[in-house]
Parts: sequence; C-alpha cells; structure tokens
Amino acid sequence: MDVVRDASGNPVLDGSGGVTLNSDCRWEPSDPSWTQAECNEIYQGSMLPTREIGLTNTFTLFGNVRLFSHVDYKGGHKQWCAMCSIRNRIDQNTLTVQDPNGDPVDREIALSRQTLTHIKDADFIKLRELSLTFDVPGEYAQRLRADRVSVTVAGRNLWMWTKYFDGFDPEVSFYSQRDFTQLDYASLPTVRRWTVSTRVTF
Repeated sequence: MDVVRDASGNPVLDGSGGVTLNSDCRWEPSDPSWTQAECNEIYQGSMLPTREIGLTNTFTLFGNVRLFSHVDYKGGHKQWCAMCSIRNRIDQNTLTVQDPNGDPVDREIALSRQTLTHIKDADFIKLRELSLTFDVPGEYAQRLRADRVSVTVAGRNLWMWTKYFDGFDPEVSFYSQRDFTQLDYASLPTVRRWTVSTRVTF
C-alpha cells in the first residue's frame, strides 16, 4: 500500500491521526471543487476468470462399477475480500489490528477504507463431483421384475485449492441481482453435499 511520507520517511497523518494513503479516496462535501477525477484508482485485473478448464472422466471397474469425476479450474482474475475489510475496520478482530507488537502503519492501513490490500488472486481448483455407481447384477434386478437397477452415491464440492485469502472460497456472490459482481461479504460459499439415488428400469 502506498503510504504518504514526509521528507524524513515518517508517515503523514491526517486530521484524525490516521495514516494518509495515496489510494484512500473520500468525497469531501465541504469542498465544492472536489471531483471524482481526484480518486487515485488503480486497475488490479479482471474480476471474472480469464482461464477456465474442466476435466471429466468415467472409469468402469469390474464390469458393473462406474467411477465419475469432474474437476474444474478457474483463474486469471482478482477478488476483493470485503469480509477482510469488515473484520479489520468494523469488527477489529484481526491480528493486524490487535497485535500490540505489530507495525502501527499496517494497523492504520487495515483500519482505513482502502481496498488494495484486500484484493488478491482468486484462482481455484475444485473437485465439483465424484460419484460411484453400482449396477446390480441382472438376476437380482429380475427379482424386482426390473430390467436394470443401479445405485449411485455422489458428492459435490468435496475439495478445493485456491490462492485466495486463508483458503476462503472465492467463488461467491454478494449482489445476487447484479451480474458480474463478485464479493465475499454476506454470502454463502459453495455448498458441499452428498446424495444417494437409485434408478430402476422396467
């Protein structure tokens, strides 16, 4: 983060005693000459994935057991950790803010309304689905007067690797009614679930 410093290298404090940040953009209603152009905004990267790869495969074992897997990768984009900002500024329950031996400049940056330190690579790999299907042998299916019976156990979102903050799930949406908006505040991560199903064909 770009901290404004004086000729001696010390941080320049604002009127409230906080560290002055070059990227801290605030509207000043008392200044009629203030314009949006005064904001020092820096483009960090795409908020949508620029790379996507999906791999699926089915293995057949012993003639009547099928193992299906689906692995998904998305990357090349950035995400703003809005929850990190809230934890620092509002809740103030982070190590950066509460550490008595921490850098006071880092603490002031965390308490400020800047967003740059909360933007990070959001690449991730997920095991979207893993399922195991067992085809019941024909003689047992016939006892049910069926042509075919199969049982499937499936799990979704079982594993994830990510570059995002502390392994948090970057695949979240804050504004449910706004397209192409990604934030991780007041939202739920992708749900992990297990299902068991039976298919009977007559």
